[in-house]
Amino acid sequence: MNRQPCRPLIALALLLVGLAAAGDAGATTTGSIGISGRVDPNCYVVVTDQNRTLNLVGGTTNLTVARIGERCNSSRGYTVTFNSLNGGAVVNANGSRIAYTMRYDGQTRSLTSSHVRTRNGPQNTVRTRDFQVTVPANAQALAGTYTDTITVTIAAR
Repeated sequence: MNRQPCRPLIALALLLVGLAAAGDAGATTTGSIGISGRVDPNCYVVVTDQNRTLNLVGGTTNLTVARIGERCNSSRGYTVTFNSLNGGAVVNANGSRIAYTMRYDGQTRSLTSSHVRTRNGPQNTVRTRDFQVTVPANAQALAGTYTDTITVTIAAR
């Protein structure tokens, strides 16, 4: 008696039983769904010019020339950077310069280079501070209109 024709039928039967068992292998009584979201950094400054004029001959001490509001939601904090177009001086059309110092958040600095204030945490509401300027008296100041532009930049850390 030849039993070889039955072998393919037995193999097919075993294959079908294995497939049926595998269909239940991934079934569980619980499952999970992953959800996520993202909040991007949102930082801004609000600069309010106080329209003040410096006394370049008699001098000016801690004159509030602007109010600056800071807001940044970065959990790592943020930086506020001050840059003077004229390197910390007001300049007239003939190039005459009169140096000044700035005061912000309790620190007095020259703006001959950038001044950076680092905040170590978020500021979720606008916090406003005075930006003040001091110019020493200069009886020898030359006539003219003196100007400078200070750029204030905020950036998430």
